[in-house]
Order: sequence, then structure tokens, then C-alpha cells
Amino acid sequence: MKKYPNRMTNDQGMEHLLHSLSCFQPMSYIEYSELSGITLSSSNNRFIKAKSMKLIHIDHFIRNSPGQPIPYYSIGFCPDAKRPTPLTTKEKSAAYRTSTKGRRNAKRSASRWRKSEHGKMLNKSSQQTRSTKRKLESGMLEKIDPLLAVLYGRKNVHDRV
Repeated sequence: MKKYPNRMTNDQGMEHLLHSLSCFQPMSYIEYSELSGITLSSSNNRFIKAKSMKLIHIDHFIRNSPGQPIPYYSIGFCPDAKRPTPLTTKEKSAAYRTSTKGRRNAKRSASRWRKSEHGKMLNKSSQQTRSTKRKLESGMLEKIDPLLAVLYGRKNVHDRV
């Protein structure tokens, strides 16, 4: 008596793989795993074995969301498709920033930085700058600090006599 009566033998599994590829080609090992109800590792092992037996070849690659290329297989022995070049750091960063998770983490990071000591110092200096600009525009700066008014270009030192 078999220990696992519903489990396919290697030959049956290979036949099932080739039949699936003939019906739904090209196909990745992930799609085949969902179709046949086996684990991803078993599915990938079947594809590797069939490729080593030269029954299938890599038709093309499609990148998944993190950017890794997923091979799509077809029946027949042909030259494999060329693996795409890896994403550069710039491309990975741009893709991450446009993702929902990346935008959320960027907001959290900015908020955390604003609450830090350096962020508070920047906020304080920007408030002082705005205050100084308001005083400059209202004419109060000349009365409070004539030298600072000259530095801001509000008044010439030689005009005051």
C-alpha cells in the first residue's frame, strides 16, 4: 500500500507539466503551482528537471513587483531567452517610492525627522526667518535693527544721517 495514494509519480508529474504547457503556454512555475495545486518548490523542481532533459526552454522573462525576473517556459528545445539586466539602485528606489508602502514610510520618516532635535532647530530657524521677513515688509525692521535692515537690502547706511 502506498503511503501517499494521491501523489503523482515523477513520470505522471512530468506528463502533467508538458500537457499544461501545451494547453496554456508560456507559463511560469508560479502559475503552474497554482494550476496543479502543488508547492512552489515542487513546481520549480519539475521545471528544472524538464529543462535539464531539454523538453522545455525559457521563452521570456517578466519582472514581478519587487523587480526579480520570473522565467516563462514553453515546450521544445530552443535557445533560452536572455535574462534581463538587473535594475539599478536608482530604478529600485524610484519604484519603491512610488509604491504605497514607500510613500507611507517616507511620510513616517519625515514626521520622525521633524520631531527630532535637528528638525526642531530647522523649524525654529524657519519661523525666525518668516518673522524677520514680516518685520522687513512692515517697516518695523528699520526701527528695531537698522544694520540687519541694511543686510536685507531694505535701507542704505549712507541715507541715514
